[in-house]
Amino acid sequence: MHDGVKKPYGRHVLIYTPISKASKRILYAVPILAITLWVLFTGLPAIAADDDYLKALESEADDTGSLNTKPTNNPTPAKSGGVKNNDKENFEKLLEFELPSTYKFYTKLNAENQAKVIKRYNREKKMSAASKMIFDLYFQHNK
Repeated sequence: MHDGVKKPYGRHVLIYTPISKASKRILYAVPILAITLWVLFTGLPAIAADDDYLKALESEADDTGSLNTKPTNNPTPAKSGGVKNNDKENFEKLLEFELPSTYKFYTKLNAENQAKVIKRYNREKKMSAASKMIFDLYFQHNK
């Protein structure tokens, strides 16, 4: 059916409406502002959490720094618990160089426990095993 008026069937008709320059600026600024706010609010908690983590690490480092570095036990004779002085000196130098915080805990052990740690290290040649044993012995006797 045809009503006598030609209509643009199948075509899109663009209707221009006047928009002020201020309205255009607002339309462009809103998404930018939204994205900026989203980035700030999602990023700030992560930054704050990192800061708290660093503070906790620093306080731990301060705590271990206050440990005495001098051994609390008496100097050992030529053989202490079946461990040669040379083996003991080499182990202590290596431990102090590789794991200074662990060395501080090692110095708190009595001569018998230190000898156990040295024997285990000489047997396994793994500093990780010796380190685990140091902490096990330290916390076992210092509850």
